[in-house]
Amino acid sequence: ACLCRHPALRHMPEYILQGLLKRLNLPEKDTYYVTLDTITESLLGDFTKLKVYGDKIVILDRDIAKQILVFDVKGRFLYPVGHFGSGKGEYMDPQDFTYSKDDDVLYVLDARLSKVLAYQLGTGQYLKSLDNDFPSLHIHYYDGCIYVDNPKVDFEGEKRDFLLVKLSADTGEVLDTYIEPIKYNGGFDRPLSNVGGPFLMSGIGQFHYSQQFANSVFNIIDDRVQPYLTFESKDWITSEDLQDIDIDRDKMAVHKLIFKNKFNGINNYIETDDFIFCMFLKGVKNQYFIYDKKNAEPFLYSKLADDVFFAGASWSMAKLKYAGCDENGAYFYLSPADVDVLEKSCYLNPLFDSIRRLNDDFNGAVFRYGYKEK
Repeated sequence: ACLCRHPALRHMPEYILQGLLKRLNLPEKDTYYVTLDTITESLLGDFTKLKVYGDKIVILDRDIAKQILVFDVKGRFLYPVGHFGSGKGEYMDPQDFTYSKDDDVLYVLDARLSKVLAYQLGTGQYLKSLDNDFPSLHIHYYDGCIYVDNPKVDFEGEKRDFLLVKLSADTGEVLDTYIEPIKYNGGFDRPLSNVGGPFLMSGIGQFHYSQQFANSVFNIIDDRVQPYLTFESKDWITSEDLQDIDIDRDKMAVHKLIFKNKFNGINNYIETDDFIFCMFLKGVKNQYFIYDKKNAEPFLYSKLADDVFFAGASWSMAKLKYAGCDENGAYFYLSPADVDVLEKSCYLNPLFDSIRRLNDDFNGAVFRYGYKEK
């Protein structure tokens, strides 16, 4: 699929994203929001990550709680997973987490201790820890293995020519490495993460991976990581744009790239059997892409409206952050740090009034935008 070079905005197929544009009459069960419990043990700050796994909402908060908390899908607090500390089963710097549906295990990446800690999600019980010798910031479980990124290719004097590492979920042993910078990301060997991380969620259970500046989404096929989807555009960041960038010496280098007003990342990736949706950053502005799989048609939009929860307001004004997707819909969240959206906005749907009145008691909300076939 290619980006439309001249995005004359065509009519969006009505069956593609029934949540985001509400072109269909949705059953109540398909689209909803919940607010999170406000008992003392569950108070949160600015969420680092939120995922919905079956009947549980899992939140990493590095701001106030400094741990991982589990809620049910009605927003009721259940229990913490792990605690801050350096003892057995504790973490010092929880950067990311991932989940194995195969055995109901939550894996937590501790960047400071260079460990991956495993817990039973259903109880929060600590199970084991695995060594991780890479300066990883992101983690993903897929098909019996753990994948971590390698964001600093030149590490402690050792040059590593790969961006992605496959570990055994049983022992932590390195099983394989993938993706040479020279063949990917315009040769940029200090890759940065897209918003939400490099592992892109998919509603069809596939492995998807992409870094900022890359114009490809990678998949694992026959135990090989290879391009699955590539976006071609003369307006994408090129290897020439990246060749003189040194983010270690020039902390403003990335900002200089962004202000070139070129496509520079793939975010909010949602895929079902019928469509692919994602958000691009072009400079500092959002562009929204939809690919109709059945008719092999791409669509590119400069604006997106939300008339499910935000009464037709521009999507960029809502401040909702993407939390992944599954076979039922796409999940977004509003953290307590962004409660001002509720207090200052007059464009909210009437059903949102109860949240707006919460003020200081607001502990975050989770939204599901349902989708289904026509």
